[in-house]
Amino acid sequence: MPKNLINICENEARIVKLEEKVSYKDEKMDSILQDNKEVKEDIKQLTVAVTELSNTLKIREEDSYKLDCVENKLIELTATMKTLKYILPLVFTIITIIISAISILIQLKLF
Repeated sequence: MPKNLINICENEARIVKLEEKVSYKDEKMDSILQDNKEVKEDIKQLTVAVTELSNTLKIREEDSYKLDCVENKLIELTATMKTLKYILPLVFTIITIIISAISILIQLKLF
């Protein structure tokens, strides 16, 4: 076999190997690009999820503030109720005394 023919065959074999490598690298690059697209989509979904969580936290902070306000109002009402607990019997006693006094005055016809 002539030497040129051997060189041509060897070169053809090298070309085939290089084409296989290029094909493999193209497939690998396509796979990487697909993975990159999937990662970008995952990042978008995570961004949406984080935004939703942030909004939920803001709502919960607002709710917590409202609950604190309600709690403070309940504490004030409890204090008022405790005060009324002691004042109302006194008021009823005074009203009873006034009614009794009026009743006595009516009976004495001094009214």
